[in-house]
Amino acid sequence: MKVLVLSCSTGGGHNSAAKAVKEAFENSGDECELIDMHSLINKKRTKQAARIYSFIVLRLSWLFGAAYSVASLISHPGGHSPIYIFNIKYAKVIYKYIVENNIDAVVCTHLFPAEAMTRIKRKYAPDFPFFFVATDYTCSPFNEETTPDLFFIPHAELTSEYRGVDEDKKVPTGIPCAAKFRNIDKNSARESAGVTGTDGHILFMGGSMGFGNMWNTLRKIKKALPGDYTYTVLGGHNSALKKGFYKLSGQKNVIFVDFTEHAEIYIGSADVIFTKPGGLTTTEAAVAGIPIVHTKPIPGCETKNASFFSAHGMSVIYKKNKDVKKVIDIIEKEEVRQDMLKRQKENINASAADDICRTITENIKNRKGA
Repeated sequence: MKVLVLSCSTGGGHNSAAKAVKEAFENSGDECELIDMHSLINKKRTKQAARIYSFIVLRLSWLFGAAYSVASLISHPGGHSPIYIFNIKYAKVIYKYIVENNIDAVVCTHLFPAEAMTRIKRKYAPDFPFFFVATDYTCSPFNEETTPDLFFIPHAELTSEYRGVDEDKKVPTGIPCAAKFRNIDKNSARESAGVTGTDGHILFMGGSMGFGNMWNTLRKIKKALPGDYTYTVLGGHNSALKKGFYKLSGQKNVIFVDFTEHAEIYIGSADVIFTKPGGLTTTEAAVAGIPIVHTKPIPGCETKNASFFSAHGMSVIYKKNKDVKKVIDIIEKEEVRQDMLKRQKENINASAADDICRTITENIKNRKGA
Protein backbone atom coordinates (compact mmCIF):
# COMPACT_ATOMS: atom_id res chain seq x y z
CA MET A 1 0.00 0.00 0.00
CA LYS A 2 1.18 3.51 -0.82
CA VAL A 3 0.11 6.22 1.63
CA LEU A 4 0.47 10.00 1.42
CA VAL A 5 0.51 11.95 4.69
CA LEU A 6 -0.35 15.64 4.30
CA SER A 7 0.54 18.19 6.96
CA CYS A 8 0.93 21.97 7.26
CA SER A 9 3.71 23.87 9.02
CA THR A 10 1.59 26.02 11.32
CA GLY A 11 3.07 24.82 14.58
CA GLY A 12 5.33 21.80 14.92
CA GLY A 13 2.73 19.43 16.37
CA HIS A 14 0.96 18.64 13.10
CA ASN A 15 4.28 17.68 11.50
CA SER A 16 5.29 15.58 14.53
CA ALA A 17 2.04 13.63 14.35
CA ALA A 18 2.51 13.19 10.59
CA LYS A 19 6.03 11.82 11.13
CA ALA A 20 4.72 9.38 13.73
CA VAL A 21 2.08 8.08 11.30
CA LYS A 22 4.67 7.78 8.54
CA GLU A 23 6.97 5.86 10.87
CA ALA A 24 4.18 3.42 11.75
CA PHE A 25 3.33 2.72 8.10
CA GLU A 26 6.97 2.20 7.17
CA ASN A 27 7.46 -0.15 10.13
CA SER A 28 4.54 -2.21 8.84
CA GLY A 29 6.17 -2.50 5.42
CA ASP A 30 4.08 0.06 3.56
CA GLU A 31 5.39 2.88 1.39
CA CYS A 32 4.60 6.25 2.94
CA GLU A 33 5.44 9.81 1.94
CA LEU A 34 5.06 12.96 4.06
CA ILE A 35 4.48 16.29 2.32
CA ASP A 36 3.64 19.78 3.53
CA MET A 37 0.59 20.71 1.47
CA HIS A 38 1.89 24.17 0.61
CA SER A 39 5.02 22.75 -1.03
CA LEU A 40 2.95 21.16 -3.80
CA ILE A 41 2.26 24.64 -5.17
CA ASN A 42 5.35 26.53 -4.05
CA LYS A 43 8.07 25.27 -1.71
CA LYS A 44 8.52 28.79 -0.31
CA ARG A 45 4.95 28.75 0.99
CA THR A 46 5.85 26.20 3.64
CA LYS A 47 8.25 28.60 5.37
CA GLN A 48 5.97 31.56 4.73
CA ALA A 49 3.05 29.81 6.43
CA ALA A 50 5.23 28.93 9.42
CA ARG A 51 6.51 32.51 9.76
CA ILE A 52 3.03 34.05 9.52
CA TYR A 53 1.62 31.62 12.08
CA SER A 54 4.50 32.23 14.49
CA PHE A 55 4.17 36.01 14.16
CA ILE A 56 0.45 35.95 14.92
CA VAL A 57 0.81 33.57 17.87
CA LEU A 58 3.81 35.30 19.44
CA ARG A 59 2.75 38.91 18.84
CA LEU A 60 -1.04 38.78 18.48
CA SER A 61 -2.17 35.78 20.49
CA TRP A 62 -5.31 37.68 21.56
CA LEU A 63 -6.29 37.99 17.90
CA PHE A 64 -5.72 34.28 17.36
CA GLY A 65 -7.96 33.53 20.34
CA ALA A 66 -10.68 35.88 19.10
CA ALA A 67 -10.62 34.29 15.63
CA TYR A 68 -10.88 30.84 17.23
CA SER A 69 -13.94 31.90 19.23
CA VAL A 70 -15.69 33.28 16.15
CA ALA A 71 -14.83 30.16 14.17
CA SER A 72 -16.30 27.96 16.91
CA LEU A 73 -19.59 29.86 16.65
CA ILE A 74 -19.98 29.57 12.88
CA SER A 75 -18.58 26.06 12.41
CA HIS A 76 -21.17 23.42 11.52
CA PRO A 77 -21.34 20.05 9.70
CA GLY A 78 -21.55 20.27 5.93
CA GLY A 79 -20.47 23.90 5.89
CA HIS A 80 -18.38 25.76 3.33
CA SER A 81 -16.34 27.97 5.62
CA PRO A 82 -13.75 30.56 4.52
CA ILE A 83 -11.11 27.95 5.42
CA TYR A 84 -12.67 25.50 2.97
CA ILE A 85 -12.84 28.14 0.24
CA PHE A 86 -9.23 29.17 0.86
CA ASN A 87 -7.99 25.60 0.44
CA ILE A 88 -9.96 24.77 -2.71
CA LYS A 89 -7.00 25.89 -4.83
CA TYR A 90 -4.90 23.05 -3.42
CA ALA A 91 -7.38 20.33 -4.39
CA LYS A 92 -6.46 20.08 -8.08
CA VAL A 93 -2.70 19.88 -7.51
CA ILE A 94 -3.10 17.36 -4.68
CA TYR A 95 -5.39 15.17 -6.77
CA LYS A 96 -2.92 15.31 -9.67
CA TYR A 97 -0.17 14.17 -7.31
CA ILE A 98 -2.37 11.33 -6.02
CA VAL A 99 -3.08 10.06 -9.54
CA GLU A 100 0.46 10.43 -10.87
CA ASN A 101 1.99 8.65 -7.88
CA ASN A 102 -0.61 5.87 -7.55
CA ILE A 103 -1.50 6.81 -3.98
CA ASP A 104 -3.88 4.37 -2.24
CA ALA A 105 -4.88 6.58 0.69
CA VAL A 106 -4.24 10.01 2.19
CA VAL A 107 -3.86 10.84 5.88
CA CYS A 108 -4.24 14.47 7.02
CA THR A 109 -2.88 15.78 10.31
CA HIS A 110 -4.05 19.37 9.73
CA LEU A 111 -7.37 21.00 8.87
CA PHE A 112 -6.08 22.70 5.69
CA PRO A 113 -5.24 19.52 3.72
CA ALA A 114 -8.41 17.91 5.10
CA GLU A 115 -10.42 20.75 3.54
CA ALA A 116 -8.59 20.26 0.24
CA MET A 117 -9.27 16.51 0.36
CA THR A 118 -12.93 17.24 1.08
CA ARG A 119 -13.01 19.27 -2.15
CA ILE A 120 -11.38 16.36 -4.00
CA LYS A 121 -14.10 14.04 -2.74
CA ARG A 122 -16.81 16.45 -3.85
CA LYS A 123 -15.41 17.22 -7.30
CA TYR A 124 -12.91 14.60 -8.50
CA ALA A 125 -13.01 11.29 -6.66
CA PRO A 126 -15.94 10.69 -4.26
CA ASP A 127 -14.74 7.21 -3.32
CA PHE A 128 -11.07 7.99 -2.74
CA PRO A 129 -10.14 7.17 0.90
CA PHE A 130 -8.71 9.82 3.15
CA PHE A 131 -8.41 9.96 6.92
CA PHE A 132 -8.07 12.72 9.50
CA VAL A 133 -5.85 12.58 12.58
CA ALA A 134 -6.70 15.10 15.30
CA THR A 135 -3.76 16.65 17.15
CA ASP A 136 -5.64 18.43 19.95
CA TYR A 137 -7.94 17.26 22.74
CA THR A 138 -10.98 18.91 21.20
CA CYS A 139 -12.75 19.15 17.86
CA SER A 140 -11.23 22.23 16.25
CA PRO A 141 -13.54 24.62 14.36
CA PHE A 142 -14.43 23.49 10.83
CA ASN A 143 -13.11 19.93 11.31
CA GLU A 144 -16.72 18.80 11.33
CA GLU A 145 -17.28 20.14 7.79
CA THR A 146 -14.59 17.88 6.34
CA THR A 147 -15.47 14.43 4.98
CA PRO A 148 -12.76 11.89 5.83
CA ASP A 149 -13.63 8.21 5.89
CA LEU A 150 -12.50 8.06 9.52
CA PHE A 151 -11.71 10.62 12.22
CA PHE A 152 -8.94 9.45 14.56
CA ILE A 153 -9.61 11.35 17.76
CA PRO A 154 -7.64 11.66 21.02
CA HIS A 155 -10.06 10.15 23.54
CA ALA A 156 -13.43 8.38 23.66
CA GLU A 157 -14.88 11.17 25.82
CA LEU A 158 -14.40 13.63 22.93
CA THR A 159 -16.51 11.81 20.35
CA SER A 160 -19.59 13.95 21.09
CA GLU A 161 -17.70 17.08 19.99
CA TYR A 162 -17.63 15.82 16.40
CA ARG A 163 -21.16 16.88 15.50
CA GLY A 164 -22.81 15.53 12.39
CA VAL A 165 -20.24 12.74 12.03
CA ASP A 166 -21.47 9.16 11.92
CA GLU A 167 -20.52 7.30 15.09
CA ASP A 168 -18.75 4.53 13.16
CA LYS A 169 -16.42 7.12 11.64
CA LYS A 170 -15.10 8.26 15.03
CA VAL A 171 -12.14 6.16 16.14
CA PRO A 172 -10.69 7.12 19.56
CA THR A 173 -7.12 5.94 19.07
CA GLY A 174 -5.33 8.81 20.78
CA ILE A 175 -2.83 11.27 19.30
CA PRO A 176 0.09 9.59 17.50
CA CYS A 177 3.61 10.30 18.68
CA ALA A 178 6.94 8.80 17.67
CA ALA A 179 8.00 5.45 19.10
CA LYS A 180 11.16 7.07 20.52
CA PHE A 181 9.10 8.57 23.37
CA ARG A 182 8.29 5.12 24.72
CA ASN A 183 10.53 3.46 27.29
CA ILE A 184 13.23 6.14 27.36
CA ASP A 185 16.24 5.24 29.52
CA LYS A 186 16.35 8.16 31.97
CA ASN A 187 20.01 7.75 32.90
CA SER A 188 21.17 7.77 29.28
CA ALA A 189 18.85 10.69 28.49
CA ARG A 190 20.24 12.70 31.42
CA GLU A 191 23.78 12.13 30.28
CA SER A 192 22.91 13.27 26.74
CA ALA A 193 21.00 16.31 28.04
CA GLY A 194 23.90 17.43 30.25
CA VAL A 195 21.97 17.14 33.51
CA THR A 196 24.27 17.75 36.46
CA GLY A 197 21.86 18.63 39.26
CA THR A 198 21.85 15.94 41.93
CA ASP A 199 18.20 16.49 42.89
CA GLY A 200 16.68 16.32 39.43
CA HIS A 201 15.87 18.02 36.14
CA ILE A 202 13.19 20.65 35.47
CA LEU A 203 12.38 21.22 31.78
CA PHE A 204 10.69 24.27 30.21
CA MET A 205 9.25 24.11 26.68
CA GLY A 206 7.29 26.52 24.49
CA GLY A 207 6.82 24.45 21.36
CA SER A 208 8.67 24.92 18.09
CA MET A 209 8.09 28.70 18.25
CA GLY A 210 9.19 29.17 21.86
CA PHE A 211 5.84 30.53 23.05
CA GLY A 212 5.37 31.99 26.53
CA ASN A 213 7.41 33.81 29.14
CA MET A 214 9.45 30.80 30.17
CA TRP A 215 12.21 32.81 31.84
CA ASN A 216 9.78 34.45 34.23
CA THR A 217 8.34 31.07 35.18
CA LEU A 218 11.81 29.59 35.58
CA ARG A 219 12.93 32.37 37.92
CA LYS A 220 9.87 31.95 40.14
CA ILE A 221 10.21 28.17 40.37
CA LYS A 222 13.97 28.33 40.92
CA LYS A 223 13.45 30.80 43.77
CA ALA A 224 10.75 28.65 45.40
CA LEU A 225 12.48 25.29 44.98
CA PRO A 226 15.40 24.44 47.24
CA GLY A 227 17.93 21.86 46.17
CA ASP A 228 20.36 21.16 43.37
CA TYR A 229 18.30 20.96 40.18
CA THR A 230 19.21 21.38 36.52
CA TYR A 231 16.89 23.79 34.67
CA THR A 232 16.69 23.45 30.88
CA VAL A 233 14.81 25.71 28.46
CA LEU A 234 14.03 24.47 24.95
CA GLY A 235 13.64 27.74 23.06
CA GLY A 236 12.55 26.48 19.66
CA HIS A 237 12.99 29.05 16.89
CA ASN A 238 12.44 32.02 19.21
CA SER A 239 15.60 34.15 18.93
CA ALA A 240 14.14 36.81 21.25
CA LEU A 241 13.73 34.20 23.97
CA LYS A 242 17.39 33.30 23.65
CA LYS A 243 18.35 36.84 24.62
CA GLY A 244 16.64 36.30 27.97
CA PHE A 245 19.02 33.44 28.65
CA TYR A 246 21.89 35.86 29.07
CA LYS A 247 20.11 37.38 32.06
CA LEU A 248 20.57 34.04 33.78
CA SER A 249 23.95 33.19 32.29
CA GLY A 250 26.48 32.23 34.86
CA GLN A 251 23.87 30.78 37.20
CA LYS A 252 24.46 27.20 38.16
CA ASN A 253 22.65 24.46 36.24
CA VAL A 254 20.68 26.69 33.84
CA ILE A 255 20.81 25.46 30.22
CA PHE A 256 19.34 26.96 27.05
CA VAL A 257 18.81 24.79 23.95
CA ASP A 258 17.89 26.07 20.48
CA PHE A 259 15.38 24.21 18.32
CA THR A 260 16.14 20.49 18.45
CA GLU A 261 14.92 17.40 16.63
CA HIS A 262 15.68 15.37 19.75
CA ALA A 263 13.17 16.65 22.26
CA GLU A 264 12.77 13.08 23.51
CA ILE A 265 16.20 13.33 25.16
CA TYR A 266 15.21 16.35 27.22
CA ILE A 267 11.68 15.17 27.93
CA GLY A 268 12.86 11.71 28.92
CA SER A 269 15.53 13.13 31.25
CA ALA A 270 13.10 15.46 33.07
CA ASP A 271 11.44 14.98 36.45
CA VAL A 272 8.82 17.61 35.60
CA ILE A 273 8.06 19.42 32.35
CA PHE A 274 6.65 22.94 32.16
CA THR A 275 5.06 23.33 28.74
CA LYS A 276 2.42 25.24 26.86
CA PRO A 277 -0.44 22.77 26.32
CA GLY A 278 0.23 21.82 22.71
CA GLY A 279 -1.46 18.55 21.83
CA LEU A 280 1.70 16.79 20.65
CA THR A 281 4.17 17.96 23.29
CA THR A 282 1.68 17.14 26.01
CA THR A 283 1.05 13.68 24.56
CA GLU A 284 4.76 13.01 24.13
CA ALA A 285 5.44 13.92 27.77
CA ALA A 286 2.62 11.64 28.95
CA VAL A 287 3.85 8.76 26.79
CA ALA A 288 7.36 9.27 28.20
CA GLY A 289 5.88 9.18 31.71
CA ILE A 290 6.75 12.69 32.86
CA PRO A 291 4.62 14.83 35.24
CA ILE A 292 3.27 17.89 33.40
CA VAL A 293 2.76 21.50 34.42
CA HIS A 294 0.79 23.43 31.81
CA THR A 295 1.78 27.05 31.35
CA LYS A 296 0.10 29.81 29.32
CA PRO A 297 -1.72 28.37 26.29
CA ILE A 298 -2.11 29.73 22.79
CA PRO A 299 -5.82 30.67 23.08
CA GLY A 300 -8.11 28.13 21.47
CA CYS A 301 -7.29 24.45 21.15
CA GLU A 302 -4.50 24.65 23.72
CA THR A 303 -6.89 26.05 26.31
CA LYS A 304 -9.02 22.95 25.73
CA ASN A 305 -5.96 20.69 25.94
CA ALA A 306 -5.00 22.07 29.35
CA SER A 307 -8.57 21.74 30.62
CA PHE A 308 -8.83 18.12 29.44
CA PHE A 309 -5.52 17.09 30.99
CA SER A 310 -6.05 18.86 34.30
CA ALA A 311 -9.63 17.56 34.60
CA HIS A 312 -8.30 14.02 34.31
CA GLY A 313 -5.47 14.59 36.79
CA MET A 314 -2.82 14.28 34.07
CA SER A 315 -1.39 17.77 34.60
CA VAL A 316 -1.67 20.87 36.75
CA ILE A 317 -2.13 24.38 35.39
CA TYR A 318 0.34 27.09 36.41
CA LYS A 319 -1.08 30.60 36.05
CA LYS A 320 -0.17 32.64 39.11
CA ASN A 321 2.13 32.64 42.12
CA LYS A 322 -0.53 30.84 44.13
CA ASP A 323 -0.04 27.81 41.86
CA VAL A 324 3.61 27.38 42.92
CA LYS A 325 2.61 25.19 45.87
CA LYS A 326 0.96 22.49 43.76
CA VAL A 327 3.92 22.58 41.37
CA ILE A 328 6.37 22.05 44.21
CA ASP A 329 4.22 19.13 45.43
CA ILE A 330 4.62 17.43 42.05
CA ILE A 331 8.38 17.83 42.21
CA GLU A 332 8.91 16.87 45.84
CA LYS A 333 6.09 14.44 46.70
CA GLU A 334 6.44 11.01 45.13
CA GLU A 335 2.82 10.02 45.79
CA VAL A 336 1.57 13.10 43.89
CA ARG A 337 3.87 12.30 40.97
CA GLN A 338 2.86 8.67 40.82
CA ASP A 339 -0.85 9.50 40.87
CA MET A 340 -0.41 11.83 37.89
CA LEU A 341 1.61 9.23 35.97
CA LYS A 342 -1.05 6.60 36.70
CA ARG A 343 -3.75 8.85 35.26
CA GLN A 344 -1.65 9.59 32.18
CA LYS A 345 -1.17 5.89 31.55
CA GLU A 346 -4.91 5.25 31.93
CA ASN A 347 -5.90 7.94 29.42
CA ILE A 348 -3.08 8.19 26.85
CA ASN A 349 -2.45 5.50 24.25
CA ALA A 350 1.29 5.24 23.61
CA SER A 351 0.62 3.02 20.56
CA ALA A 352 -1.80 5.39 18.83
CA ALA A 353 0.31 5.63 15.65
CA ASP A 354 0.37 1.85 15.28
CA ASP A 355 -3.37 1.62 15.91
CA ILE A 356 -4.07 4.28 13.29
CA CYS A 357 -1.88 2.50 10.76
CA ARG A 358 -3.55 -0.85 11.42
CA THR A 359 -7.07 0.58 11.22
CA ILE A 360 -6.37 2.34 7.91
CA THR A 361 -4.78 -0.80 6.47
CA GLU A 362 -7.84 -2.86 7.41
CA ASN A 363 -10.14 -0.20 5.95
CA ILE A 364 -8.31 -0.23 2.60
CA LYS A 365 -8.23 -4.04 2.48
CA ASN A 366 -11.96 -4.18 3.12
CA ARG A 367 -12.56 -1.71 0.29
CA LYS A 368 -10.53 -3.73 -2.15
CA GLY A 369 -12.22 -6.94 -1.07
CA ALA A 370 -15.70 -5.48 -1.45
